[in-house]
Amino acid sequence: MTTAANDSQLPKNEERFLSKYLSFLLALGYITVEKLYEIFPPLALFTRYEKEMERRRAIFSLTKLGSGYAEEFDLAASAVILTKGVKLGDVKLDDLYRVVSPDELVRVHDRKVLYALTKDAKPFATKDDKSRQLMAHAIDDMIAERLGSDNPADVQADREAGNGVKVHQFVIDAIGELTFVSDHIPEEARGRIFKAGLDAHKTGLKFTPDLIFDAVPTSELVGYVPFDKLEPAIEAVALKFGWIDPPKAAWEVPKPDASVLPPEVLDSVAPPPPTEDATPATDPPKAKNDLEEPEIEMTGGDGLTLDADDSDVDQLLGSNPPPAPAEDDDEKTRVGPPPNDKKKLKGPPPLKRG
Repeated sequence: MTTAANDSQLPKNEERFLSKYLSFLLALGYITVEKLYEIFPPLALFTRYEKEMERRRAIFSLTKLGSGYAEEFDLAASAVILTKGVKLGDVKLDDLYRVVSPDELVRVHDRKVLYALTKDAKPFATKDDKSRQLMAHAIDDMIAERLGSDNPADVQADREAGNGVKVHQFVIDAIGELTFVSDHIPEEARGRIFKAGLDAHKTGLKFTPDLIFDAVPTSELVGYVPFDKLEPAIEAVALKFGWIDPPKAAWEVPKPDASVLPPEVLDSVAPPPPTEDATPATDPPKAKNDLEEPEIEMTGGDGLTLDADDSDVDQLLGSNPPPAPAEDDDEKTRVGPPPNDKKKLKGPPPLKRG
């Protein structure tokens, strides 16, 4: 396992991981103290230490005034003094960010900002000895810190619960199981993985994920597998601990805004109701299928809508011929088959065409 540039003293596993990862990026030159000064300038530093006088004294000890003056100035004045000291060269940035160490940055500052800083450094843009060393450290450390476990803080309880498998499986799931048997891995190294599985089977043991890393250590793995296959392991840590927001599914429909839609359609994806001056489009009624008869709306001569029961509709459509109406000069106004007798049709007035 590679050795981190500092040994974190933070209480939580994920905090230690991020601190050591940040420290390693600094040690390898991917992140500079100048960049830290840009992201975390004096006012940001003192603001986070508003209620921590000891930390403010530690920063003031770097200035010509000395630590004893820390209590004499408010946050804004303290920031001006530190800024002036950096500008004049009295305060070295290396010294400043040794006092405000990676542990301190992780402890009091926004971890989303810190993780974004590590991403912006683009350490895996090229594959060289430095980037391979960093990747091996990151994977080894997420295993050592048991970040894939359900209870990483209590190692003994975690092991008793059987979460040891999850420690390595977390990494394998992020990288992808097929990666370990792909052409990226040389045949000889793949043979070691298969042999580890066979040996476990012969002894009556399960082929657990840790055996894969025993067969092909991370220092060797990072030399075979492209970084775009390995980086998802670091992203999985960031996602699990909230350093990045979860990606939205491409098909996900945003929930309607309560201030725009009425309550009855808030849970739907229907568009907002039309404005008062908008004329809603109307479509002609359509039959549900080819075998069904369309709905019929009948209006009398006075423009009133008339209701017809099934027998009325049958009479109008000719399926149940009614008694013929009396002779009429205008034969075109009749509805139904030719008349059989002189009885008039009871029901709605005849429909006029045109």
